[in-house]
Amino acid sequence: MDNKDKPVMPVSVAAEMIGVCDRTLRLWEKHGLITPERNPENDRRMYSFSDIEKLKYIKHLLDTEGLNINGVKKFLRFFDNCVSKGCTKLEKCEKYMSCEEEE
Repeated sequence: MDNKDKPVMPVSVAAEMIGVCDRTLRLWEKHGLITPERNPENDRRMYSFSDIEKLKYIKHLLDTEGLNINGVKKFLRFFDNCVSKGCTKLEKCEKYMSCEEEE
């Protein structure tokens, strides 16, 4: 497991890092936008730095791009489908997914 994918922070820290409340992250999880790891000892949600990147992008789609939760869900499903099928323009999609401006 890459260090970036290792779940290391609880919901309160993850929420603070992306500028939302804990309840928002729980709502996004309920709607299937994110699935954090669970600590087997206490069942607490634990987020990785990869999760934080995804959460920031979800927030961007909701706040800046004007999508609602269902729109974000469809968009993420579409992107994941492109990844799994080896899309030839994936680099361009990934650049968009990271909220970078295209040059």
